[in-house]
Amino acid sequence: MVIQQKLNHGGPRDLFVRPLGSGGPVNLTAQWDLEPGDSRWSSDGRFLYFTAGIGGESHLFRVSVPGGQIAQLTKGPRRIGGLTYDKAMTKIAYTVAVHDAPPDVYVANIDGSGERRLTDVHKDTVAEIALSKAERLRWPSYDGTQIEGWLTFPHNYDPKRGPYPLIVTSHGGPHSATGYGFDFKDQYFAANGYFVFDTNFRSSTGYGEKFKWATWGAWGDKDGQEVMSG
Repeated sequence: MVIQQKLNHGGPRDLFVRPLGSGGPVNLTAQWDLEPGDSRWSSDGRFLYFTAGIGGESHLFRVSVPGGQIAQLTKGPRRIGGLTYDKAMTKIAYTVAVHDAPPDVYVANIDGSGERRLTDVHKDTVAEIALSKAERLRWPSYDGTQIEGWLTFPHNYDPKRGPYPLIVTSHGGPHSATGYGFDFKDQYFAANGYFVFDTNFRSSTGYGEKFKWATWGAWGDKDGQEVMSG
């Protein structure tokens, strides 16, 4: 497709439905600029539920069939994972990922309301160690493109005791994204007195198609500018 259409970027990922008999496919997310994950039908067939990355977060969405209206159901500075549905499609269970705590299991209504935490698996471990905080940052790159990243602070950080060394960690892919989630490596560096800087440079997912393909033919250029400007 890329060759046939002579595109200067890769193709999108969209969510389609099609009749089992006659009729062509219907793109439900054609006007949506993010990437839907695996989908699940509602019990009445009116919606499809799916997860998707949005910036450094990951959440549950639903799209109407065949209308294509999309709604974000879960919210907040976090990534949800391991999502499962009850048989009646009224409840969801999932893990919640944040920077300063290992994940635990939560349950909520399928519309995201009524959330409850079910587990405290890491209680004993967390009681014995101090975990460093991470702060979300947003800044303009050299050409004005808005970039998102996270800075993990050194253990016992004191601005009067600086300067502190800094480690840059960059996700692979390049079509991937850094975001909310417990990272032992980042915490280990922070425990040893380092700042840790994670950047969702151009080519990262969760920021739209234009952002994702911005380094086509220029890998290491624009994404490098994001790191250095940050």
